[in-house]
Amino acid sequence: MTTHSPRPSPPVAPEDRKIRERSRYRRLFAACGVGWALDGFDYTMFSLAMGAILVSLNLDVADGGRIVTISLMASALGGIIGGVLADRYDRVKLLTWVMIGFSVFTGLTALAQNYEQLLLFRSLEGFFFGSEWAIGASMMAEAARPERRGRTMSMLQSLYHVGYAGSVLCYFALFSLLDPDVAWRVLFVVGTVPAAVAIVIRLKVEDPPRPATDTTEGFDRAKLLELFRGRIARRTVPLLVLQCAGQMYYYAVVSFFPLYLSEERGLDIGDTSLYLWLTVLGSFAGAFVSGFVADRIGRRPTFQLYYVGVIVMSLVVVLVPVHSLALNYLVMLAVGIVFAGTGGLLGSFFSELYPTPIRATGMSFVYNTSRAVGALGPLVVGETAAAIGIGNAMITVAVSAAVVANVALWCLPETRGKDLADI
Repeated sequence: MTTHSPRPSPPVAPEDRKIRERSRYRRLFAACGVGWALDGFDYTMFSLAMGAILVSLNLDVADGGRIVTISLMASALGGIIGGVLADRYDRVKLLTWVMIGFSVFTGLTALAQNYEQLLLFRSLEGFFFGSEWAIGASMMAEAARPERRGRTMSMLQSLYHVGYAGSVLCYFALFSLLDPDVAWRVLFVVGTVPAAVAIVIRLKVEDPPRPATDTTEGFDRAKLLELFRGRIARRTVPLLVLQCAGQMYYYAVVSFFPLYLSEERGLDIGDTSLYLWLTVLGSFAGAFVSGFVADRIGRRPTFQLYYVGVIVMSLVVVLVPVHSLALNYLVMLAVGIVFAGTGGLLGSFFSELYPTPIRATGMSFVYNTSRAVGALGPLVVGETAAAIGIGNAMITVAVSAAVVANVALWCLPETRGKDLADI
């Protein structure tokens, strides 16, 4: 009896291999990008609708601050768990389940009838969505070339602000056409649509191969304790301080800026939307450009430029009277640029600080722990707004946090051009 061995597969031509790799890279970028955009859409639509939600459910500003804080803490917990799972299992499949859970609880938020229900649905939505950033960032950072990693991650991060722009557009359209009590509920129903798109896109994406490394022997895969041992601890601790401060000033301002514009600046829906569109445009530009700047002058100098900008613009936007309409527009653009700029640096900088076996764990732990601590920013603003005003509460948190972040930055190494296999 004659047996036939299977015919070997024909070799793949180098040009065909490049085309396949390029196609795989683009699908991965699209899959991660739609998640970033959805994150921006979801978080900011709650901030935009907060005024209507507070009136509809008979809540006060402090209640709004507590809901934001607790949902961010739930998001942090979900993100840490997701990061550990991502270092063990298929990351794309994990992100698909994340999106399904997010969709369910975003839709249920539209049905909330009281404080307790709203808090429950927002917290569970945050829990599912918490791991989105770290898992996607680890995949893209590993797929990008070292010399282009900064700009790749900043372009990806800038898509968060595309989602923000979408939420402002929906806010303007719905609140112009519908009663506010109905409009905010419809807004959350609309939020489930891009989630469905993200699920479909991710069905066509494969988890990219993880880079090999010869420098991680001794690491126990995906254990959080490794983040606090030896040289890794000397990176984790200052990085935590830096990112906690950064998240605190970002969430404190973004959560209450729409309410500040309407309540303390006296703007109507149209003017509020216009000002927010300008900050979104600035945010997109700040996040997009930051990676190109960081690839040219380094990660640390770029971070410092943005932190100084946060301090200056926080004081200007609240304390300096600006009577020129054109100058007001420029101020809104500048606020967006400096507050969102560091977000474009996080994916590249974080990924360059951790070795492959614990990269997703490290990135997820730092990002989501800092998200939990940063959630105290909205809480502080909400609790102190009645006494000192929303604007003064925002700049107190923002300036203090930016100073702390600047100090922590100098305890971290410069990582520009680092090969991830050498970490």
